[in-house]
Amino acid sequence: MNRQLSHAERASCYQILATLFCYPDKGLLDSLHSSLENLSLFLHLPIPVELKQTPELIDTEVAYTSLFINSLGGAAAPPYGSVYLESAAQLMGASCQQVSDSYRREGLNLDASEEPADFLATELEFLYFLVAEEAAAEDAEAAAVWKRKQADFSRKLLHPWLSVFCQRVKRSDAGHPLYRWAAEALLLFSESEQNYLSGISAG
Repeated sequence: MNRQLSHAERASCYQILATLFCYPDKGLLDSLHSSLENLSLFLHLPIPVELKQTPELIDTEVAYTSLFINSLGGAAAPPYGSVYLESAAQLMGASCQQVSDSYRREGLNLDASEEPADFLATELEFLYFLVAEEAAAEDAEAAAVWKRKQADFSRKLLHPWLSVFCQRVKRSDAGHPLYRWAAEALLLFSESEQNYLSGISAG
């Protein structure tokens, strides 16, 4: 990437990627073409030929289940931070509680969610929220506070495990062109975000 994304573009990337890593449904596929086109434009990442036509829902459901939920020998790439951040790959560990605490500090309640707080899509949605707050800030000082919150959360709880997760998705035999491309897009966007947020001291 040759330029820094705008706030609107960053927010859109977070929102689209969050949707891509949720369990697929008809709504995802109905908007898939525009979503992929936007990510491709923002990240300068070509869309593979296999995704020029909308995939079948059943194919994405099978691939999602094998990659992220369950398959023989276990899911290839569980989309939960604690799997990668905890020494024993423990779900709902201390890092998950830290994620939950980050949400609650911003007044966000996930008690009704069926997923743990450190579910990838939820973390991406949280960063979408923080970017939107940065964009809406009334002055540079307030914007800097929201930017620091993004840096703290990403540096401690998201970026340390994204690369391993994405490589698992890309290497898995259970992979699907949609999720391999989404993992590549997530890696590229993560690098852009790390550059944008670099140099910000911890809050």
